[in-house]
Amino acid sequence: MNVLTLVQESLKDLEENKIAISIIAQRCLRIASLTNDVLNIAFFKRQLIGSSKEELKEFDMELTRMILDNYDTEEKAKKAYEFVLEKCQDKYFKTRRVLDSEHYYTSSLFEFENSINKLRHELEKVKSRGFSVFDMYQENNYEKELENLYSTLKKSEKVINNIKSYLHSYLIKAETQILNNSNNERKGNSLKSKKVFIIHGHNEAKWRELKDILKEHFGLEPIVFQECPDMGTTTIIDKFEKHAKECSYAFAIFTPDDIVENGDKKYFQARPNVIYELGWFCAYLGRERVCILFQEGEGMDIFSDFQGVLQKRFKSNISEKFKEIQQELQVIGLI
Repeated sequence: MNVLTLVQESLKDLEENKIAISIIAQRCLRIASLTNDVLNIAFFKRQLIGSSKEELKEFDMELTRMILDNYDTEEKAKKAYEFVLEKCQDKYFKTRRVLDSEHYYTSSLFEFENSINKLRHELEKVKSRGFSVFDMYQENNYEKELENLYSTLKKSEKVINNIKSYLHSYLIKAETQILNNSNNERKGNSLKSKKVFIIHGHNEAKWRELKDILKEHFGLEPIVFQECPDMGTTTIIDKFEKHAKECSYAFAIFTPDDIVENGDKKYFQARPNVIYELGWFCAYLGRERVCILFQEGEGMDIFSDFQGVLQKRFKSNISEKFKEIQQELQVIGLI
């Protein structure tokens, strides 16, 4: 099971109250370990263990070593250490302690959950026992016992609910971070790729001309949507995104394919798919890795939103812009 799956399954189990909080916390410790999240490794370890005072001191020494090994300055390590201790001593967590005349002991999260279940069971027993209406002493003791049990249970449930809230928040952040890292890694790999996407409309001659230039003259791998295999995709958008994410650059060929009427104005513009795909690549790769090859002509127009995107205007053939295309590909490091 990979880390993302573990995070998502834990989130689902937590939201549906399927398993004990202590088990979710154990999973969070594993996730923190797999993602090298030092602060949360320390936090979850300290919350999960049941320790004597001496064992807690030993753990604090281990925590100090762990943090020092992962931070480059003593000041950063000190702040990290203080953060973990402060979090461990938060009012929502520190109540899991039992004091008597001889020992100091901090219960584990598993033990704490069990104690809550025992409290609920004890409360039901007391409620079902009742009292004699003629025995005022018994009535007073019964009400005090119920009140004490309710009060203890309420405090304990508040603690467990706040632990649950913390775990939920941690898992949401972990999921977001893993997905972001994965997307950045894929994007980083695509930027090293020699694949260049050709966005086009109805004019087949123009995209074939560009494809030949990119392949034969610059040694790149042009990607044309209609020539791409489905590769298990079931929708057009899935197929487009699958192949588009492998590319490090995109050319959008704007040819006069559609006539648009807007009031008294009539003009030509590129196909809707060209406009959509251009916007997608601007968002995914950034405008510096997208180029519009715009065929000039009477009545040909372009959306104002794309005025900031690099444009190469040609009249008849894309080869008119050969040198300029070459320069752009050199600047971006593709050739």
